[in-house]
Amino acid sequence: MRVSNTTRRPLKPGKKLKATPELVALFVKGVALREHSREWEDQGGKRREYLDTCRAMRAALGRKPWEAQILDTVGYDKPPSWMTDADHIADWLRARDIGRELERAMP
Repeated sequence: MRVSNTTRRPLKPGKKLKATPELVALFVKGVALREHSREWEDQGGKRREYLDTCRAMRAALGRKPWEAQILDTVGYDKPPSWMTDADHIADWLRARDIGRELERAMP
């Protein structure tokens, strides 16, 4: 019988969100930009600014690029119908909960 030399490390427990003023300001800005986020700037939209805000929020929260965007969950109670994978649904729900906490922290 062969024994593996790998060391198993426990998963880190979920972090508690610390809604800093900078993070709340990014969230407010992103929500305001959402309605103009479908069109690029040369077409009268604000897509680049919206995407930059999403990236800054993701970095501030320590989320990975493949995880659900917080701003994409605002205003929704459940994940999109096309999302069927349990892991993706769980990630979307975590993103939604973060968004709700940021909404509560808004001035």
